[in-house]
Amino acid sequence: MGTWLLLNVRSQISEKFSTNLILQKRYHEFIENEQIAFGLFGINYLISRKMTVTAGYGYFESKPFFKPDNFSTTYENRIYEQFSYNEKIKRLQINQRFRLEQRWINRAGNTDFKSRFRTRLWLRYPINHKEMVSNTLFLTSFDEIMFNLQGDAFNQNRLFGGLGYQVNKDIRFESGYLKNYLRGRNFDRIWLMLFINTDLRKVFKKSK
Repeated sequence: MGTWLLLNVRSQISEKFSTNLILQKRYHEFIENEQIAFGLFGINYLISRKMTVTAGYGYFESKPFFKPDNFSTTYENRIYEQFSYNEKIKRLQINQRFRLEQRWINRAGNTDFKSRFRTRLWLRYPINHKEMVSNTLFLTSFDEIMFNLQGDAFNQNRLFGGLGYQVNKDIRFESGYLKNYLRGRNFDRIWLMLFINTDLRKVFKKSK
């Protein structure tokens, strides 16, 4: 059973603009045999209360774990554009995300360009409160499917389900089971996530 660890830090810098820093490590086994490490940084623009657009950059390092003698570490530089939509139906919180990626993948000194489209539906349902207030336990689940824009269309699918805990308005934990389907194989993963919100609007106002 592999493990994915994720840290997501969202920083509000103005009424309309915010940033996201995402750091993740993925292990082929439980906290050992590191497979992937990456960082993503994005700038978000709030179109409305429900809609946000994002543009960002990511850097990835992927280590071989199937045939380590035949493969070298893969490096990837990625640019992405994203649209997300939030909705609420009674207690149920719904987030729909659409992302387009341009990927420069370097294997053994050779760089290939690939592009990919991915869409994700994420649901959260508070259990002990009607809203996602402090000290809220909630159910969390998403399904994400990715499509290659060159070659074979199907890239992978990720199905996740678990529990979350809203500590306060700025800190949230989520953990659960992830089934990762790829062409010809699939993996079982435990995913542990920490989300942190910060408000830097006063800092940016002082710097002006």
